[in-house]
Order: sequence, then C-alpha cells, then structure tokens
Amino acid sequence: MDGDVPGYTLMVAGRRTGKTAFLRLLLDTSLVSPSATPDQLSSLARFIHGSSGHTTHIRSVSLNVELDPLEAPQSQRAPFTLTLLDTPSLDPRDEVASE
Repeated sequence: MDGDVPGYTLMVAGRRTGKTAFLRLLLDTSLVSPSATPDQLSSLARFIHGSSGHTTHIRSVSLNVELDPLEAPQSQRAPFTLTLLDTPSLDPRDEVASE
C-alpha cells in the first residue's frame, strides 16, 4: 500500500428506530485490521461504550477494517477505513430538525 487507505462513510439518520444499535452491530461484526491505529481503537471504545443512552449529538468513529478472509478473495482483502456517523433522532414536528 502507498499509505492511502480507501474509505467508506455511512451516516444513519431518522427517527428513534435503532440507528445506534445498527451501527454497534456493524462494528461488533467488523474485522478490525492490524493496521488500525491506537487512536482508532480508543475512538472505537468511546463510540461503543458511549452509545447506551439516547443520542444527543452527532457521533463518529473511523476504523481500519478488513473483509472476512473466508468470504473475500485474496485480491480484495486490503484494509479500508470505515467511518460511521450516528445522529440524534429527527422529529418532523420540530421545525429546527426539519430544516
């Protein structure tokens, strides 16, 4: 690799419908790359442990992950950065949130 790791970003938004639980499941089932930095691992721990209550502000985590070696061909196993954004619930009755 030349130092640049490709990346993907996923943001979830909407009403109280399990957005945070979905992101936690995605992280729990992701294969963390050996190239993940200590800062990424620390951020991951804060993201997972800080998601027990209602999301009151936008939270994010970026982590180097790899595809499952049993499901991906050798040529597709390079790590990539997965960035997840969790948002507070949106209520269409709230004028500020609607804008």
